[in-house]
Amino acid sequence: MPEPITLIGIFAALATLCVHLARRFFGVAKEILDVVLGFIALVLSLPLLAVCALIIKLSSKGRVFHRQLRVGKAGKAFRMYKLRTMREDAEAETGAV
Repeated sequence: MPEPITLIGIFAALATLCVHLARRFFGVAKEILDVVLGFIALVLSLPLLAVCALIIKLSSKGRVFHRQLRVGKAGKAFRMYKLRTMREDAEAETGAV
């Protein structure tokens, strides 16, 4: 049986290795998890989105989806699509509010 100090050293080295690997691969694991969970949420919400899109189309004229340019991480611009909740020309007179 190894001495207790030897066992403590081995366990400390293993713990340090685990922490190092967790920090190194956390970003990759988080991104993969974000994409997978986002895809699952999209698939589960598709029936509700379809019903909402149908209600918008039947209740008013114009497009169902609204495009908007947003700024994300590190100032990178991306295009966001969302369901239209206002009438088509709601901000024509006043501009964006």
